[in-house]
Amino acid sequence: MLTLFSLSLLALIFYISKKQFNKTVWFGISAYIATIFIGVLTTNFKNEKFFTNHYTNHFLHENKVELSITFRIKEVLKPGKYHDKYIIDILKIDNQNLSGKVLLNIQKDRVFSKLKVDDILMTTEVISDLLPPLNPNQFNYKTYLKRQYIYHQIFSENKALFYLSKDTHTLNGYANAVRNNIYNTLKTHHFKPDELSIINALILGQRQEISKASTGG
Repeated sequence: MLTLFSLSLLALIFYISKKQFNKTVWFGISAYIATIFIGVLTTNFKNEKFFTNHYTNHFLHENKVELSITFRIKEVLKPGKYHDKYIIDILKIDNQNLSGKVLLNIQKDRVFSKLKVDDILMTTEVISDLLPPLNPNQFNYKTYLKRQYIYHQIFSENKALFYLSKDTHTLNGYANAVRNNIYNTLKTHHFKPDELSIINALILGQRQEISKASTGG
């Protein structure tokens, strides 16, 4: 409402100024105010936490209760030392259709293959808080994720996951399939591992396999 009012006021002042051929400070002020309201509206629109069907508005994670969670793999992240990491889209919790992004940590297991974008799975786990950094000068991964509107995480094992679908459902999934095909084609040209990881990062935007040594870090 405030955004609509500020845009209407901006249009009115512009019309009056144009008609009178007189530049006033009020047009600049109204443009500045309208820009602020548009920015606030855009931020709120992108933040799914303000949506009524966001999981945080229905389930209190402080209860530490195991929930039946159905989700879709949205993005494959660079794995950690002990876990493979994914960003997931919540689809359903305890048979209630909900939404929201969560960080999924899967304990590394050589027996099971890694999950792929658009895989739909179900598990029964606890949704827990993101962990703050252990050291004051350490990179704050929690803050980084919150800027992407990710507020919680799930820890699980491959054997606790139940596949519901392995089909491609979204544009994100199709794009990931194309990137994988290009990556597999690049591998046939016998690049060194570090060279291939850099090409993969620069051309395809995939940084999961890039190492600190290859970046000079």
